[in-house]
Amino acid sequence: MKELKVICLFLLIALLAACARGPEDTRMRIVQSYTMLADPIDFAIGDNVIFVAEGILGLSLWNKATGEEIRRIGGPLGTGTEIRNVSLVRYYASHNLLVAFDRDGSHSMEVFEYRWETDDLRYITSAIGSSNSVRDFVLESIDATRFRTFWGHFALGAPSVQTGILDLSTTHISHTRETIPSTINSMVLTAGHVISAVGQRGIFIQDRNLNFVSTCDTPVRALDLEVRNNIVYVADGQGGLQIIDISDINEPQIVNSVTIEGNAVSLDLSDRYLALGTSNGGVYLFDISSPANPKLLDRLRFNQVGYLFKVKFYRNELFVASREFGIIRIRIN
Repeated sequence: MKELKVICLFLLIALLAACARGPEDTRMRIVQSYTMLADPIDFAIGDNVIFVAEGILGLSLWNKATGEEIRRIGGPLGTGTEIRNVSLVRYYASHNLLVAFDRDGSHSMEVFEYRWETDDLRYITSAIGSSNSVRDFVLESIDATRFRTFWGHFALGAPSVQTGILDLSTTHISHTRETIPSTINSMVLTAGHVISAVGQRGIFIQDRNLNFVSTCDTPVRALDLEVRNNIVYVADGQGGLQIIDISDINEPQIVNSVTIEGNAVSLDLSDRYLALGTSNGGVYLFDISSPANPKLLDRLRFNQVGYLFKVKFYRNELFVASREFGIIRIRIN
């Protein structure tokens, strides 16, 4: 009888401890959502504004604090531009530069200056030329008006990486291109290389002149990637999270894999955290203090966040783009 009482007391203590932890002590907490008119295919974040690519409904700007729509550019409901189908958006706060890719327009890259203080949007230029096949792009500042530009492109059955100089005083980027074996889903620049997620071919590594360096196959389909030091983190579809060591850039090696529930489609890094978004399994938060050995800290499930397109950290918060819920703002405890 005494032993039974001890066991019951132990179970009671364990139950009270579990209750004490409760939802308020979880690492991720939804604090705000922004309801979209269409799917938030891509988005960018500034201190005060969220810029959202909503496909055929154009580009929308949202007040981050209040959740209110500020304005809409292009599409049937927008004004001030001929943008028709926005699939990608970037915001470079240091230059107040807003860049959007239009899948259906006469120019792919539409460049604006945007100032939050006055809600002033000024069209600057269009560049690259008509294309509905740009999959990802990165701009790197050279000076006040020129940017080194890299983009992944797919046209006429020939996927390629292209690079050139965007000069804000002109409407064209003089560029070079290099054909690659598969369509790019995501790309990252490092000090010496361009590293791309190329679907069923894993990752593809080039130098900054686009010369081939190496590849590393992943188990399923590389959809997104981020790089920190000599570690590449890959959202590999049903292959979960793949971790690749590129210490030897000529011989990259998978050093760890993390199995998850769902189809991994997007990831991002912040300090010691990695967020992994899925299409059907929610969003995961990992501690990557040990870079090659992520530790799961928390998870928000599908019924909480829906089908995810993108995940992005901004300062101490995580933002996710959801088909069902729009943009969701998540506090990290």
